[in-house]
Amino acid sequence: MAIYGYVQSNHPGKLLEQIKVLMTQKCDSVVIEDENDSSQTKLSDLITKIQAGDKLITVDVKVLNLNIESFIKFLSDLERRQATFVSVNDRFDSRLAYSLKDNLKLFNKLSALSKKSKEGKSEIKETGRPKIDESKIKEINYLYNDKKMNMRQIAEMCDVALGTVHKYLNK
Repeated sequence: MAIYGYVQSNHPGKLLEQIKVLMTQKCDSVVIEDENDSSQTKLSDLITKIQAGDKLITVDVKVLNLNIESFIKFLSDLERRQATFVSVNDRFDSRLAYSLKDNLKLFNKLSALSKKSKEGKSEIKETGRPKIDESKIKEINYLYNDKKMNMRQIAEMCDVALGTVHKYLNK
């Protein structure tokens, strides 16, 4: 029966503090995930290495950086291998029956993490040229065809780049 600790170097808790907490849990070895590895290869390797009776310990469930669905799959994988998962700060132990209150706290923490992930995705900045609306395109064509203005004047008047004027006149 081996006891493995798992930490991520980019987790808000300081790395050394996480390792100290795991050492109080009598971990046989501690796996440190590199902050640049978003695919969590060391965690995946550790899960495949775990055998029946082994225990995986983290300081906080957030260290796993899993959404709710992935966390459930993670627990199922460990259960199938007859191993247990413990989160020290969350007082979570997958082999013990625990109260509804503890379940709700953990669920709340996981949903907050999931919510932050979704918010981060929604804040992704669009790249490329900014789009201009249809009325601006009509104005460019009107000024060029009817008012016989040159492209530079149109660009200044419509507050767009010269390349944008050229683009929409040649469509």
